[in-house]
Amino acid sequence: MRLTLFLPDVNADVMKPLPRHCPRPGASCAGTTFHRHSRVGKAIRDTKVSRTVAVRYQCTECGYTFRVYPVGVTRRQQSDRLCCLSVLLWNLGLSLGCVVVTVRALGCPLGRTTVYENVCVAGQRARRRMRERLRSGVRVRVLGMDCTHVKVAGKDKVVVQSIDVMAGRTLEVEVLPGEDERTIVRYVSRMAKLTGAEVLVTDDADAFKTA
Repeated sequence: MRLTLFLPDVNADVMKPLPRHCPRPGASCAGTTFHRHSRVGKAIRDTKVSRTVAVRYQCTECGYTFRVYPVGVTRRQQSDRLCCLSVLLWNLGLSLGCVVVTVRALGCPLGRTTVYENVCVAGQRARRRMRERLRSGVRVRVLGMDCTHVKVAGKDKVVVQSIDVMAGRTLEVEVLPGEDERTIVRYVSRMAKLTGAEVLVTDDADAFKTA
């Protein structure tokens, strides 16, 4: 299947690096050395791998034990590859139900809730990376913007997408409190300052004309 070329690999023979500091949650442990405690088998849902091994380590400072997983594997029952595959299928236009049927046909049963959570997490990561790119001082010659309306929990939301027209790259997808002129002017001003753009390409909406 060619889609696997774009998905993260699962390598059961290569372990992820150890953390620099003790990962004990809710505690300030300064431990930086860890004792190899044991190996634990782990069953995962993946298009190629069905079982792998996690290694347990113990902090020599506080005694906290934690697991280190192979590349492409986390504490979740599904692999990173299967997670990305479900998000990719949804982005290609399949409904949640169709994604479930497709991955089940590949021998990887997932529920609709799990697929929905995968899509939400991927969206949050994408938005975070876009914000980091904007804050890093990216420069854009021509800025493109357009608004759309979506229903969230039965309520109408205004979503604006900003793109680098010359590069064809999405810069930001943001939810606005409204589509009035004041809100649009403030958003356009903010994006212009962040990107240095002097040209705005948009539709014929009156709010954008004023901006």
